[in-house]
Amino acid sequence: MTTREQALAAVDALTARDSRRWSRPGAPISVERHEVEQHRFGWLVSYGSHVPTDDRSPVAGGFGKYLVEYGSGRIFHVGGVPSMADDWEDDYVVRLQGRHVPDEFETAARAALAVGGRMAALRELRRMAPRLTITEAKSYVDVLEAGGEPPRLAPLPERRLLLVEPLNSDVDVSGHEEMWTTERDDWYLAATYAGGVLLPVNRVDGMACLICDEEVADRVIAHMLRAGVEVVYDARPHTADG
Repeated sequence: MTTREQALAAVDALTARDSRRWSRPGAPISVERHEVEQHRFGWLVSYGSHVPTDDRSPVAGGFGKYLVEYGSGRIFHVGGVPSMADDWEDDYVVRLQGRHVPDEFETAARAALAVGGRMAALRELRRMAPRLTITEAKSYVDVLEAGGEPPRLAPLPERRLLLVEPLNSDVDVSGHEEMWTTERDDWYLAATYAGGVLLPVNRVDGMACLICDEEVADRVIAHMLRAGVEVVYDARPHTADG
């Protein structure tokens, strides 16, 4: 069972990686987690991105959601727009779980069958799907009367879920743990316009910690963001390998 903390850690690591991938020299992008909710399929984590303007002040850029499955821990990016916020659920049930979801044809035919009987269901089905032959329509209603699941007549739900490339959860970041724990207040994350990435910077000596292994760097930055380490825009720190 994937816990809330495990889900947040995985998504934070992904958004940290995305910040590094999407940023360009002179245009750093900051991706921040907004909220998490317990959905019937898993943890649903929403996030937003901030991009710099001409005067180098960050503004809201985009938004999105990740679904972290309870059992497997798989992470899916949820596509779509706010007005269609829940339309990914049919995609999940039909395509990923392989379960039957009634389409509008089945819903209407079942309602007609319940109210007016077999002939009413046949008339409603033929009205909605005139390309069905009489034989096909009768077979469809036979399945309904038997309490079965008829073949789907509507197109499959639009694909809204994309399986995200998983990060290596075994990456060892213990050597940097003080940066978001005991020494958290001594560090900040510099969104540098020269390099276009988030860099951990020590407030005491002004030196940035350059972590050569990208997976380790992504995990470290994710932990720092989760711990509330400040992000400073247009910072120009000195650098030191870490």
